[in-house]
Amino acid sequence: MPSYYVASDIGGTFTDTVVIDDTGRVGRYKSSTVPDNPAEGVLNTLVDAADERGVDLAELLADVEMFAHGTTIATNAMLEGRTKKVGLIQTRGFGDTLTTMRGSARATDRGSSASSAAPTSTGSRSPRCTWTR
Repeated sequence: MPSYYVASDIGGTFTDTVVIDDTGRVGRYKSSTVPDNPAEGVLNTLVDAADERGVDLAELLADVEMFAHGTTIATNAMLEGRTKKVGLIQTRGFGDTLTTMRGSARATDRGSSASSAAPTSTGSRSPRCTWTR
């Protein structure tokens, strides 16, 4: 019974999947991304992988040891301005948590540790507002 390691990336145009079996054989598969159902693109690539190996999809999936998934759908939507209005509630004093978490720092601070680097504005697409009680 073979083991498979699968990684899939859903992009704005294409979905890419890589399948590696326990012998080291690597298969690369590509399908069009289906905007209304992104999982369909992943399934299409997995069907191609199963067909190439002469097994049905259920058999391939039953032997998957690890499945890694990534997507740029949310990133693309933000960059293209196709998002809905959202809100982020943070505890007072932690307003720069996301900026700090992403490692944003001035170019002159790059040689210093992340904890001492001063966060900079990321040009957020969401306006800031404050509310206190």
